[in-house]
Amino acid sequence: MLAAPALVTIAVIAVSLVIAAGHSGDKPGPSQRPAPVSSSSPSAATLKDGWYTVRAITGAPSAYCLAAVRDNQNQPILAQLKCDDHDRTQRVRLESTSGTTYKVEIRLGPNEPACATLDSTDTGARLHMNGCATGTRLQSFTLTSTGPGVVQLKPLATGMCLGVDNSSPTTLYAMQTTCDTPVRGYGFAPAPAPTGR
Repeated sequence: MLAAPALVTIAVIAVSLVIAAGHSGDKPGPSQRPAPVSSSSPSAATLKDGWYTVRAITGAPSAYCLAAVRDNQNQPILAQLKCDDHDRTQRVRLESTSGTTYKVEIRLGPNEPACATLDSTDTGARLHMNGCATGTRLQSFTLTSTGPGVVQLKPLATGMCLGVDNSSPTTLYAMQTTCDTPVRGYGFAPAPAPTGR
């Protein structure tokens, strides 16, 4: 027969194992967690023309990246999807059009570049992916640092911010918003140019 202290010790260990097993699914493991934006991520002042993955920054690490998707009318539109290193439509190219103004390009196909285009200057306007044009304010964005490694994209036509429309049950469409929304900005991570279909 076991002594009372030994039974208590066994019971404590058993309860600890049950509690640990029950909570193992509460938080994603290290391989499932989105990479946090580090203070070494480029700031607005250091971003250069090139390809990036662009992760939304909210109060917590976000698993969502800017991407081109198809809307209900089968038109390409800027949205946020779960980050996927193999998704070509999540590769975003910045192209400087002046010292502080950029185009935001995504390749819809191997030879099909498209630029984020503000649908209107209204609050809540979405951004469809249209053919890249020269000199249009609806395709021009300024970049503003809002914290270490966090950059806000602002449509040049309005000076508002790029946020998210979460009213759709299936898609997080990008939209023009005031600058006081949960999306504090975006983290830019250099990435290779997209390949394949």
